[in-house]
Amino acid sequence: MTKLTVKALSEEIGTPVDRLIEQLADAGLNKSESDQVNDEEKQTLLTHLKKNMVIHRAMLSLLVLHYNVRLVARYLFLQVAVKAKMYR
Repeated sequence: MTKLTVKALSEEIGTPVDRLIEQLADAGLNKSESDQVNDEEKQTLLTHLKKNMVIHRAMLSLLVLHYNVRLVARYLFLQVAVKAKMYR
């Protein structure tokens, strides 16, 4: 079982220590810079980050869908308005 300090892990993965500590806390792991992180805790962090990524992508997709629906609705409204003017 490999154990690293939070600082060593942050250097290994290329993430600032403060950001890694924040991510660990979000995953339910309260650690400081000098605390050890074992493989199970690394896996917990990875699972948490993957779950957040999926949620973020889903929210982004919903925003894009909402924007596209608004564009289509605006286009259809303009078509109806133009046709209404033609038949007056």
